[in-house]
Formats: sequence, structure tokens, C-alpha cells
Amino acid sequence: MGKVKSWMMDMEEQVDDAISSGRANSEDAVLEYVQDNMEIVDKRFVKEYAKKRLGVPKNGYNVWD
Repeated sequence: MGKVKSWMMDMEEQVDDAISSGRANSEDAVLEYVQDNMEIVDKRFVKEYAKKRLGVPKNGYNVWD
């Protein structure tokens, strides 16, 4: 596996950890969590992946757009 692919998978794992631990419930909170735990972060990738993992909020409106 290439280094970039491994780095992206590490970011995905950090996003999943942030969400599953309950410490992050918005894409900005997820980004902050990932930045605290990784040295180099692709902000756009993290926000897009977090958006996919968080889904549509309970109120039914997609506030991420």
C-alpha cells in the first residue's frame, strides 16, 4: 500500500474514532479532533468524509451543504 493511501486511511480512522467516541458531532469538531491527533491533515478530505459518516441530522435538514 502506498504512503498516501495509508495516510488517508489513518485520517478515516481518526474521523471514525471521533464520531464513535462521542467527542465530535459536527464536521468542525471532527476536524479539530483529527488535527489534535495527526500531524498532517487534509482538511477538505476530513470534512467530506465526516459529512458522509455523520449523515443527515435528526431534524431532517442537511446543514452541511
